[in-house]
Amino acid sequence: MNTDDHNELDRLLGVGLHPSIVLDEMIQRWNRRWQMDGETARCRHCYVPQWPSSAEQPVKHQAQCPTSPYEYPWRDLAELLRTLPMGPLV
Repeated sequence: MNTDDHNELDRLLGVGLHPSIVLDEMIQRWNRRWQMDGETARCRHCYVPQWPSSAEQPVKHQAQCPTSPYEYPWRDLAELLRTLPMGPLV
């Protein structure tokens, strides 16, 4: 996650929200920037796709894309998903 997302995560946790609610909010933030499109994550603003196999490379947004500070959709999503609460499988 970039600095803005880390700051928002810290802010939400700092005001005392339950970690599950914070996770929901952070996933919503991710989803406002990225759209799952088959096997790609696609920028919702400039529509540039990224496949999981190129997750280590920054997304090359189109000029003037407001989402350009966010370059690693798969890494950001993976970081968020690592915090999922894991209960017993039924």
